[in-house]
Amino acid sequence: MKSKQLLINPSIIEDESLEGFIVRLSYLNGYKEIDDPYKFLYYYRPYLDVIRASNKKLANYYIYYDLVEQLTGQVTMSDNKHNRKYLSQNELLLGHGNRWYPAITRFCPLCLCISRYHRINWSMIPVIICEKHFCYLQHKCNKCLSEVNLKALVTGRCSYCENDITAQDVQTIDQSILMKQPLLVNNNYFSKEKVFLHLNAQEAFRLKKWLMYCILQNIDLGNDIDNLEMEYSKKSNMVRVTDFELNRIKDFIVFTDSLLLDWPKNLLNFIASIEQKNISEKVYNKFFMSQHFGKMRIFNFLNRI
Repeated sequence: MKSKQLLINPSIIEDESLEGFIVRLSYLNGYKEIDDPYKFLYYYRPYLDVIRASNKKLANYYIYYDLVEQLTGQVTMSDNKHNRKYLSQNELLLGHGNRWYPAITRFCPLCLCISRYHRINWSMIPVIICEKHFCYLQHKCNKCLSEVNLKALVTGRCSYCENDITAQDVQTIDQSILMKQPLLVNNNYFSKEKVFLHLNAQEAFRLKKWLMYCILQNIDLGNDIDNLEMEYSKKSNMVRVTDFELNRIKDFIVFTDSLLLDWPKNLLNFIASIEQKNISEKVYNKFFMSQHFGKMRIFNFLNRI
């Protein structure tokens, strides 16, 4: 399947997202207004039509791999790090991959000063800290407070007010604090290495979601985390974070991390602090005693502590 390739064909960077690469590729080739999926579909419709005509059963998850191959002549990699379907199935992506082109993303201004491109980790729900610069990731322009999109990460400027987002101040974190909260950093979500008890990074994140779900089903915490949008599917036996408010998601990650520290002491103390005994028992039984199947079967050991 041959088609006209773009003139400038950079290689995809190891930790770059597929959608971020297409935006960067487009910008370098003169498509200046590619800041939303509708413009993207307009510019590349001829390419997409050819791809769909050649394989009518091709899922939208994979059509963009073929698009990159057509635009650049490069064979795109199929490893999990760039596979949005894999990331979505493992509940890691904001929006769970329902949209290939994310409406929002996090970013590190200091990383953008070094190189302007979208890192795939910035679209992962549990990643709230830049481990290179030990600072919280951001998601808004500090001048107009608009949420930053993929184009802004390529240009280095807010797509709405042209503010230089690479010059934004960052909130650094004391490394000694991070050492006490190991689940916030040094998590490779593509590795099977154990990071907490017998759980790898993906499983530990699944545990955090289950814990948060059990709490929110029974307790009013009296803060914004109460509004965290989550859903539990009996069919898939998974808890999904469907929220798009990134500050609220960050609070949820930090809160559950604090409860898992000094396992299981902090969590048991929190449950014991609930004034209503019947509610306290509900949270305990829901979290520790529930029987799981499928991807969450790994938690069945919890009732043995």
